[in-house]
Amino acid sequence: MLVGWCVLREAHRTFEVPRIEALERGGRSFRPRRVQLLRDYVTLRTAEWKRQEEEARLRS
Repeated sequence: MLVGWCVLREAHRTFEVPRIEALERGGRSFRPRRVQLLRDYVTLRTAEWKRQEEEARLRS
């Protein structure tokens, strides 16, 4: 899985690497912010997983 930042959507995107057919290098780089972007993504996903677990617990 590849995690990236989508400038158009202003959101994190995930990609299955084996499904990528072509790459195109853009003119922008988020390298200076990559650590914070990864931390934000992990925080977002962790909260989402916890919410899903809680919803599943409440349904059962």
